[in-house]
Amino acid sequence: MSRSIGDWFFWNYGLIWHPEIFEYEFSEMDKFLVIGSDGLWDALSNEECAKIVLENYLNKSLKKAAD
Repeated sequence: MSRSIGDWFFWNYGLIWHPEIFEYEFSEMDKFLVIGSDGLWDALSNEECAKIVLENYLNKSLKKAAD
């Protein structure tokens, strides 16, 4: 829950209050970046999500990929 970031009081209730931060250097081979919350990642694996986005990226249907 993004609204709990910095809210250290609620860690007793299972909320993680410090965000995970990753650094990645993009290359010319990278075509897209998917940013999602639990609603996405609870429903799709990384591979499933990448397949959906890549297929629509190649078909130039970026709105469909987002939907």
